Amino acid sequence: MRLVILVEGHVEYRVLKELQFLKPFTTEFKKVEVLNLEGNGNLIKRFKQVIEDEIENEPDIFVLILIDLLEAPFKPYPKAIERAVNPNRARYSYIQKYMRDQIDLSVREKVYVIPVVWEIETWLLADREALANDLKWKECSYPDPEAIEKPTDELNTQFKRLKGLAYHKIKDGVRLFGQADPRRIYDDNCPHFRELVDVLRKAQGIVADAVDLPKSKFDLSVYQKLAKLEDERQRLLDQLTDENLEQTDERIEMIERQMQQLLESLIRDLNV
Repeated sequence: MRLVILVEGHVEYRVLKELQFLKPFTTEFKKVEVLNLEGNGNLIKRFKQVIEDEIENEPDIFVLILIDLLEAPFKPYPKAIERAVNPNRARYSYIQKYMRDQIDLSVREKVYVIPVVWEIETWLLADREALANDLKWKECSYPDPEAIEKPTDELNTQFKRLKGLAYHKIKDGVRLFGQADPRRIYDDNCPHFRELVDVLRKAQGIVADAVDLPKSKFDLSVYQKLAKLEDERQRLLDQLTDENLEQTDERIEMIERQMQQLLESLIRDLNV
């Protein structure tokens, strides 16, 4: 199976294409391609046609779409989303559903949309070791990197404080990603990166965690539960409407908490 990743910008392209940042989690794909659609507006306009063209060229394919949640071109969002208990979670679900609804039902299972919370620099905040080494910052710590809504601004603040220079998204970002380890990010408190990786593993038929241990060490029943929860989550996304948004979004959030708890229990077991 071929993996095609659609991204919105040059940083994402260089990190995923040139650095092959997700390579530890894509080993079973026979080929990995990254397509830069040059801007989130272009991505929204073109992704459907690009998917159709790619599938026509080679049906045995899985398409992953990455779009930053921070500047996603969906404003203004429906009023129901802004009134939701967790508006950010509601925006995430809304973007997934909106884009999935544009894709023909016959190929929808070949496509998965991941709004990157908040932008790709969030992944850098989740790798304490890479940041601490590059910035010579022993106290570096972001216990909840996805809670920082503007990670590029945060990096800029720390670069100015510690290096006396502004953070450059391409020059500094690509260098930092060259030092970062996606396996550390997966093991950190970065649940939407974990979702991305788990989606790729599922597409490849892999039942394993980021830690490279023999499969006999894993409780396969946990993975069966995770698969059922993910199927239920996707079913709810497909049924999402303005009328049921708040109730459905709460249900999705509860499912994601259950999935996170199962994954955390696996990691604890592996560390025993």
